Amino acid sequence: MNRWLLAALCALATACATHEPGNEQPADARLPQSDADPDCVASPTLEIGTCQVAGTGEPCAGITGEVGEFVPVAAGDDIPMVVGPQGATMFILAIRTSGIDPGDPNNVTSSDNPSITITLIHEQGSEMALYRGRLGFAQADTAPMLEVNGLFVVVDGRIADLVGAHVTAYANVVDKNGVGRCGALEFVASQ
Repeated sequence: MNRWLLAALCALATACATHEPGNEQPADARLPQSDADPDCVASPTLEIGTCQVAGTGEPCAGITGEVGEFVPVAAGDDIPMVVGPQGATMFILAIRTSGIDPGDPNNVTSSDNPSITITLIHEQGSEMALYRGRLGFAQADTAPMLEVNGLFVVVDGRIADLVGAHVTAYANVVDKNGVGRCGALEFVASQ
């Protein structure tokens, strides 16, 4: 099945699941977005990285059937932008954490999957992208870490206009039990 169709179904399932009466998260489980939570910057509980095609070392490109793996990114490193199959400029990010219920990484429509929010803030202080999804985390190579790859964060604009921009990503994950993790990463947009 087409990856974009699966992503759309996942987004629809997430929207329906989060707006049904009785399915609200407790207020203390909702983690703030962007830089409103200094603890996410000072003491992160998740790591934001990028995605590479398993076994090749090539950056993920959002192609159907692509199997990605987590790649650590240090603060200030470059993260390349790609143009997806439908012409959208995006960063393909990944998250690694522990201590959450992973959900079902083989079922993108599972309501047990953690809720993921990623906000990208441009160096000028404006929000340049918002990703929301509900995906299952897989066991990472290093236990007890869990990871999710291939998070397509679509940005407004052309690659040529964004190259060299300093971007800060803020990520929040909340599992089905209300356990939250958050973190931040400053990086440079590259081609």
